[in-house]
Amino acid sequence: MKRAVTTFLKAFTVLCICLLAASCKKENSNPVKSSATTLEGTWLKIDESPGSTITNLQFYGGNQFQMIFVQLDASQQSNTPKYQLNLRGTYRIDGNKLAITISQKIETNGTNTPVVTPSSEKVFENATYNVSDHTLTLNYTTYPADAPVATQAKFRLFMLD
Repeated sequence: MKRAVTTFLKAFTVLCICLLAASCKKENSNPVKSSATTLEGTWLKIDESPGSTITNLQFYGGNQFQMIFVQLDASQQSNTPKYQLNLRGTYRIDGNKLAITISQKIETNGTNTPVVTPSSEKVFENATYNVSDHTLTLNYTTYPADAPVATQAKFRLFMLD
């Protein structure tokens, strides 16, 4: 009996040491990300009211960009999009300045066939950005009817739990 307890304690100790060693974090060989990689990922707009619109920005490797704007039809319980706009293009970073050029627009009204249109538009004119605590803050210029307006939008990094 004493031998069985001793064997069990030895096995239990070895198991605990293995678990302890496996749980230690390894040192990150790339502790500082470049400004290009801090944008990579999917960002959801923060200040939108739930259930009405969804806006997300997607920054990919190779400087590829996509912005998806979905307007939901609140009268339908299925949350069928009433309108969807998908902008695809490229982005360029220079310090904290962000330039986005759209090469393609895909618009869908309800269940109609999507309309694909080539484009050379720029979005988020004169944009600067900051990433802090998983929040992307964009400062840019909009052009309503009367004069240019400094505008700010905040997006939260979408992370799966």
